Formats: sequence, C-alpha cells, structure tokens
Amino acid sequence: MRLLKTSDREHAALKVINRHKGKRIVYETYKIKDPDMAEKYIKFIARNRGAMYISWDKERKRFVA
Repeated sequence: MRLLKTSDREHAALKVINRHKGKRIVYETYKIKDPDMAEKYIKFIARNRGAMYISWDKERKRFVA
C-alpha cells in the first residue's frame, strides 16, 4: 500500500468525507477494494465539496455529480 501525499484541498476533502456517514462508507470501501478509485474520490470531493449525488462515469472513468 502506498502512502498518499495529501494537499491542503485533499486534507479538507477528507474532513468532509469523515463528517458524512455515506461518503465515509463509500471511501472506506474504495480504500479496501480499489485504492486508485479511493484516490480519485478524494480528488473529486476536493474539487466539489458540496456535491450531494456522486456517481461513477464508466465511459470517462471519473466521478461526476
């Protein structure tokens, strides 16, 4: 397992994730099953902290709100 070097935005995203039960469960699941997806999830939350309904776009291989 590699260590992630987090920026201030990503650190703030982790705070948002940890405060929201659903986002925390999703993030923890991604961390276990697909660490690359967990990293993309953090980066998405860092850019879109207020996003409520997040889904995975299979064609573009990224999260969308």
